[in-house]
Amino acid sequence: MNPPRSANLSSSPLAIDGILVPQGAEYQAVCRGLAAVPGVQIPVIPLGIGRSGVTQALENPQVQQTLGTWRRAVVMGLAGSLSPDLGVGDLVLYGAVCWASGDPGTFSGNAPGDDRSQPPTLPPSPGFDSWPCPAPWLDSLAQALAPTWPHLQPTLGLSQDSLVSRAAEKQSLGARSGAKAVDMEALPLIQSLRGYELTWATLRVISDDCHTTLPDLAPAIRPDGSLDSFKLALALGQNPWAAFQLIRGSLKALGVLQQVAKALAIAMI
Repeated sequence: MNPPRSANLSSSPLAIDGILVPQGAEYQAVCRGLAAVPGVQIPVIPLGIGRSGVTQALENPQVQQTLGTWRRAVVMGLAGSLSPDLGVGDLVLYGAVCWASGDPGTFSGNAPGDDRSQPPTLPPSPGFDSWPCPAPWLDSLAQALAPTWPHLQPTLGLSQDSLVSRAAEKQSLGARSGAKAVDMEALPLIQSLRGYELTWATLRVISDDCHTTLPDLAPAIRPDGSLDSFKLALALGQNPWAAFQLIRGSLKALGVLQQVAKALAIAMI
């Protein structure tokens, strides 16, 4: 019997050393997708939600030791849409990440594979800073996923410290930033990973469109980035229709996220 193919074998058409993904349903979906491809092993690190969740997860000495051995990684998970161009279930490849200028996460310096001497290919609007993702790694991921997602193109993503639940706020953020998708982990990851010799890119699946208002789940997020089940149930119960929209969109997006993980594993064989 042949040994399992490791994620860091140079002979692999696509070499992924590891995946980072928010804990819970997103982590489980990614693991299911990878498990569907026998013989491929990709380590997966679960993260908490938002800045504190990412920071605490990556302060773990064991996690830091693991990250020190990685050279290429993928961040996966769900995201919200800020544009009518992206609907529930659409896959997004971040070509750059932007955030509001003056955010406490703003910093200087380069990440591996990042040439900031060149003008950004996905510039944000005035009032926002951005971090470009390494183009060669983006190209490799897009090619690997082309059989199922042939039109996947790099997109500007927005990192936001707070949940964006109201439709009007999503549309306003999209118009002001120029970004088409939003999540809460991108900038904290840039901060935390810049000290590693690690090239990484982000793949997110849209779980809510820009026209839908969702329940406010902010009170249910604990300081460590995990969810409080009781407060989550209360938030969902306050607006049953919005809760239904959230659950329906999340289930569809999680199914696509699982397919993406499986596709990445297949591309490594």
